[in-house]
Amino acid sequence: MSALCPNTFAFSPFAGAEEPPPLSELLAAVHDAGVTAVGLDAFSVAGGPRGAGRRP
Repeated sequence: MSALCPNTFAFSPFAGAEEPPPLSELLAAVHDAGVTAVGLDAFSVAGGPRGAGRRP
């Protein structure tokens, strides 16, 4: 059986996002969508550091 598991990397400063949305909002959105699993990105969980992983 397959299950949808969205990953927070898309919102990660490592991937180029200016600032990740608050983790509580991401988890609430996943819950509201009825999803039972989520892949957490370390930079999203830590909330930064700002600009982490960016390449010039």
